[in-house]
Order: sequence, then structure tokens, then C-alpha cells
Amino acid sequence: MQILIKIFVIILTILLSLIIFMPKKEFYFAMEKRVLKSEIIISDEKIEDNLFSLDIKKGNIYYQDVKSASFDKIAIKPYLLYNRVIIRNFKPDTGFSDIIPVSFYKATLIYTPFLFDKIDISMKGNFGEAEGYFDILEKRLKLYIKPKEKSKAFSLLKRFIKKTEEGWIYEKKF
Repeated sequence: MQILIKIFVIILTILLSLIIFMPKKEFYFAMEKRVLKSEIIISDEKIEDNLFSLDIKKGNIYYQDVKSASFDKIAIKPYLLYNRVIIRNFKPDTGFSDIIPVSFYKATLIYTPFLFDKIDISMKGNFGEAEGYFDILEKRLKLYIKPKEKSKAFSLLKRFIKKTEEGWIYEKKF
């Protein structure tokens, strides 16, 4: 029994060490370089490397050198077997509100290596709520939307989504 406890403690110590000493900032900068190929730039952000997470605060998102959105906080929590990104208060810039008609208060993206081909997504915003996934292999985003029917944002969003038997669905292939 003591051997099992020692093995468990050793494995737990190794996992915690990996999470704590993981180069979280370097992963973020590598991700920034990757999205730069799509002409997307995240700037003016403040980066905080915490013990178990990386927080990016008060950033602006530029697309083709034009400010298109801003956010209050992105918390990246890399737990190796269960990775989570939480985005808070995403708002499109006023010039982009026709192209991006929604803002959201909170979006959560979850990735686990056990389901290596999907990223689960859930969000709450001025349009209502949405849940869905991004299929990495097919490069397809599918969101099931539970709208606030009298919301102006949902009215603007209707041209991008379709009504089916399952409800309102947004689907896009990249």
C-alpha cells in the first residue's frame, strides 16, 4: 500500500511541476506568431504569468492593421490533460459591429488530448448563450445558439445563422 502512495505522490509531483514550470509565455508568443499569418495581431495587452495560468489583460485585436475588437481578460489554464481558455468581455470595435454583431461576457474553450480533434466552446453574451465545438481536423465551427429573442444583437446575428429542428445554428468551415 505504501508503494502505491509513493508512486501516486511522485506522479502528482511531476504533473504539478510540469504545470508550474511550463513556459506559458512562450506558448502564448508562439500562438501570436501563428495567428499573425492570418493578419491578426493582439496588442496593448498586459501579460501575467501565474503559478497555474497565464492571464492576458486589456488587449486589442487588429485585423489587417485595423482595430476590430478588444477584450478585458483571457485566462489560459494549461493543465496538460484538461486545458481551458476563458475570454471575458469581448467587444467588437464600433466600425466592426456590422461584421461582428455580437459581444460576449464570457467564452470558455476546453481542449483535452483524449478528444484531440475537438475544442468545446460555450459562451454568454448580448445575443444570448451558445454552446458547440470546433472540429480541428475538418476545420469546422458549429454553435447551437439559445437567443435572447428581443436582443438587438440577436437580430443582427440572424443573417449569419439558420433555424433548424435543433434550434438556431451557426456553422462555418475554415
